[in-house]
Amino acid sequence: MNVGNIKSFFINVWDTLFSALKVVILSRPTKLGHMTLKNNSKEKCLIIGNGPSLKNELEDNRRFFEAVTSICVNYFPLSDEFQKIKPNAIVLHAPEFWIESVKEEYKTGRQKLFAALIEKTSWNLLIYAPIKAKCSATLVNNILSNKHISITFYNDTPIEGFNFTNALFFNLGLGLARPHNVVIPTLILALRQNFKQIYLTGVDHSWLKEISVDADNNVLVGQYHFYDDGNVKPAPMNKVGREKTRNLAEVLEKFIFTFRSYYQIKEYANKKNAIICNATKLSFIDAFDRIDLKNIKI
Repeated sequence: MNVGNIKSFFINVWDTLFSALKVVILSRPTKLGHMTLKNNSKEKCLIIGNGPSLKNELEDNRRFFEAVTSICVNYFPLSDEFQKIKPNAIVLHAPEFWIESVKEEYKTGRQKLFAALIEKTSWNLLIYAPIKAKCSATLVNNILSNKHISITFYNDTPIEGFNFTNALFFNLGLGLARPHNVVIPTLILALRQNFKQIYLTGVDHSWLKEISVDADNNVLVGQYHFYDDGNVKPAPMNKVGREKTRNLAEVLEKFIFTFRSYYQIKEYANKKNAIICNATKLSFIDAFDRIDLKNIKI
């Protein structure tokens, strides 16, 4: 065993032990929840990100989106596509959805999201939210006023270490790969639902080319979505929806954690005998095989 392997082994030992400690302190028992399937599709699942490429993907492969069991994320219900596609589940992850000490713009955004969920949802929809959101009366009580909606909670405790212990914690619902992007919990939840073919759309993750630093040393990141009106400009990246913003090192570190998590999820998928394919053209995610939705039989 060379020096690099020895170092990697002890890093994994430390990460595994530290993850176990975090699970004991932070994680709570949860239930996975029941997701209604489209066309009894127990194999295929489509994960719908909100990246700018989704607009073209919807135009080119609308039949696939409407036919396959799907999970959307975050603000997707604000778009007209929500009622057309009728996703089976939605994953909410950002703490701005439930904590009170956030900027007013985040409070306004979540009010619009919750209102859209209540008003638009006329089919069975399962909401996944972090266990920390369980105490939010706004999230739970308001949304459950719609009889078509149910909510289940998941632990977002970050897990690292050996692949076999990661898989154990994931299977038990005690944590996730570092959840620095909503797609990370969405993938793990889909794998825990035992889908064997998972397809990613709208996951551009192309922020690296959108980074700039202005004359006042503010780090600006262009984060664009398919539903934007064209007036969105690069902006500082806030910490947990508050006024304090990230410096360049913190922004890049967040991206490193995100892309590294996808390799961790790929290992988990292999253990579950599942395949994750990225159907997002020009996506920066390099962990998963690429595919064109046109080549998949419904």
